[in-house]
Amino acid sequence: MNNYGGTRTKVLSMLGMARRAGKLQAGFERCEAAVKSGRAALTLACSDISHKTQKELSFVCDKYRVTFISTDLTIAELSDAIGVRAGLAAICDNGFAKRLTSLLTAKREDDLHYDD
Repeated sequence: MNNYGGTRTKVLSMLGMARRAGKLQAGFERCEAAVKSGRAALTLACSDISHKTQKELSFVCDKYRVTFISTDLTIAELSDAIGVRAGLAAICDNGFAKRLTSLLTAKREDDLHYDD
C-alpha cells in the first residue's frame, strides 16, 4: 500500500482513532482474546511479522469467523499510529472495522490495475 490518494495515511489515522477510543487491541495475546471473546470485528497483520504468527492468528480468525487482513503496513508504522509496539491489531468496533476494510480492500483493487 503506497500513499496513493492518502489511503495509507487514512488507515493509520483510523487505527490511531480506534486505539484512543478503546476499540483496538494490539499484540497477539490481546488480539487472540478479542477474537475468541467475540469482541473483534476485524484483525490486521503487518507485513513484517513472522509467518508463523500471522498463520496462527489467521487460523483463530477463521475458526471464529472474524475477518483477517494482511496489510503491507510495517510494525514501525502501526506502532507509531497506535502508540504501542505491535504487529497485530484487532478492531473491536463494527464502524471502525467496516471503514478500515473498505479502505484496505479498495486499495487492493487499485493495486490490481496496471497502466501499461
